Amino acid sequence: MITNLEKEIRPRASEERTEGNIFDLQLDQADHFPVYTAEKIKHVTIERTREDIIETLKSYEDGKYTLRAFYKHEEADDKTNQDIKVDDVMDFISETEELETGSVKQFNQPVEEAELLDVDEYPAFVVFDTEDIVFVTNTFADVKAFFDQESGES
Repeated sequence: MITNLEKEIRPRASEERTEGNIFDLQLDQADHFPVYTAEKIKHVTIERTREDIIETLKSYEDGKYTLRAFYKHEEADDKTNQDIKVDDVMDFISETEELETGSVKQFNQPVEEAELLDVDEYPAFVVFDTEDIVFVTNTFADVKAFFDQESGES
């Protein structure tokens, strides 16, 4: 669930205060800036769906993929587990030709995004093409193998 604030604002500025070009004003001339006051702030809740998450994370380039890695903070900080070092994942994203982009999400509590993608074990690596999820694994080695296969390497 995402919470948005919907603001309805009403300008409270007189014509004489807003006559000048705002770009010509300096910060020490604050009395010349227009003043706005919110009349009401309304709390709005938006339910996100699995399709919303996929739309946000999918690749927009045919033949390319995106990668989203999910880590709990203690896993990402665990220096003894070489398989899930965040820097390694980010380097892999930068260096892999088949990847349009990628990102790492670290959290303390399971995040809605992961839950909507049916991710319940961490770390988790989710690969998207231009339409949907094409690969999910809990090991970074499997991600590397997936892209080796995609690039034709054996």
